[in-house]
Amino acid sequence: MKIWQLTPADPNDPMWKDWKPDPILVRANTITEARRLAALRTTKMFPSRPGQPLPINPWAGHRKIGDPSPTICEDVTKRVQNEYSANGPVEVLNRAEGDG
Repeated sequence: MKIWQLTPADPNDPMWKDWKPDPILVRANTITEARRLAALRTTKMFPSRPGQPLPINPWAGHRKIGDPSPTICEDVTKRVQNEYSANGPVEVLNRAEGDG
């Protein structure tokens, strides 16, 4: 498995106002799996805002067609091998529960 570091492509983008933009480390097989786990860990419930669309969790990497991903996902396995093992279950490695 690999260790992926997810970071905001642009932490000043307004889409990040509802999410903590600190990097997230995830042990996963693929980038897609890493983004899914990061999004699940940072999911939030929002009250409806009349006339406003519901916020979309940028950690999932979703975007409009033609737009760049709001997150950068980098393989950092070798860089963090002294802190985290690539062996083990698929999981978010550096976030507290409910920390979005």
